Amino acid sequence: SMVRVLCVAMVLACMLCVCVCVVPDAPVLQASAVDVTDFSVTFAWAVPDGHGNPLVTYKLYAAHDNVLLNNVKIISATGGISSYTLDGLQPLFPYEIRMSAITSDGEGPMSAPRVYTTTGLVTTIAGGTSFGFQDGTGSDARFNPGTGRIFIDYNYNIWVADQMNYRIRKVTPDGHVTTVLGNGVNAAIDGVGTFASLGTVTQLSLFERVSPPILFFADGSCIRAAPLNTLSVVRYAGVCGTPAPKGYIAPGTPTPALSTNFGNIMDFRVGTSGVMIVMDDIGTIRQVYSDPISGVALSRLFVQFPYGGGDNVFADGPYGYGTYSQPTALAQNGTTIFYTEKKALRQVHATSGALTTDAGNRHLNTYTD
Repeated sequence: SMVRVLCVAMVLACMLCVCVCVVPDAPVLQASAVDVTDFSVTFAWAVPDGHGNPLVTYKLYAAHDNVLLNNVKIISATGGISSYTLDGLQPLFPYEIRMSAITSDGEGPMSAPRVYTTTGLVTTIAGGTSFGFQDGTGSDARFNPGTGRIFIDYNYNIWVADQMNYRIRKVTPDGHVTTVLGNGVNAAIDGVGTFASLGTVTQLSLFERVSPPILFFADGSCIRAAPLNTLSVVRYAGVCGTPAPKGYIAPGTPTPALSTNFGNIMDFRVGTSGVMIVMDDIGTIRQVYSDPISGVALSRLFVQFPYGGGDNVFADGPYGYGTYSQPTALAQNGTTIFYTEKKALRQVHATSGALTTDAGNRHLNTYTD
């Protein structure tokens, strides 16, 4: 009948219907970040309409200078989450953020981009604008001008060579300053903690691979040491108060470190095995290490400024015969020792003692990559 034909036609029409899926709207990112640090950005967004379907995840796209950072991040949308912290960033960098939302019907359109910039602020941990000597927290503490090098240990404590106060100070991560070594008297007299006397400390380093850790510091022409459990200061290498004159030193067998005559020590580094590299102002780089049999600290010459050579001598060469003058800073990477000298970067091999020039030319007053 006609009714039956119409019914069949309606069924066929329904079978041919195409289901239209509705994807979620795009998230709307807030114009300003919730929180920004040197290395992270926390941002928020308005939860988009899923059009009857619950949100499953978000896709996050982050880029710097039009370059996508690593992989696209997938963020769970469970619980109505509406903020996220992107970390592992660089200070003072602008980052462009885009997002999309995903439901069971698919991924929605991309959000409008927002740009958030990480910080790079300089903050004062301890000390103030006036000079002096005072332990305390934050701006209550005082240091004297001429403060030398610092060292940051595994626990983020900062060890400070407070040169003109003739002391070594410790600054905790929360800015609390205490005096660890030195009584303010300009002298090299051993003692315990603040009963010891220090001269002008130019460099310091905390060797943390032993227990207890040992604090080493350069005091004029000698290196002194204090274990942290006792803070008993003793001379480790060199002769305090009597810097050696510039002159030729023949390479030879190692000598006891306590009788080695250094010039004024400019820099030193303690390697992972406890071997120390020392650089002084008379043109020597030496290795100070512990004899495995006697346990006595020994000194071995690496590089020297040649006698009568003057400041114009600059030559690569094997152990004991490479020459240099006026070095400024020292670093070590495994068996390689790097140092800067006027306009050049040079290296000494810690096993062979050979000296080579990596970059620069100390005779040219130019700038070229």
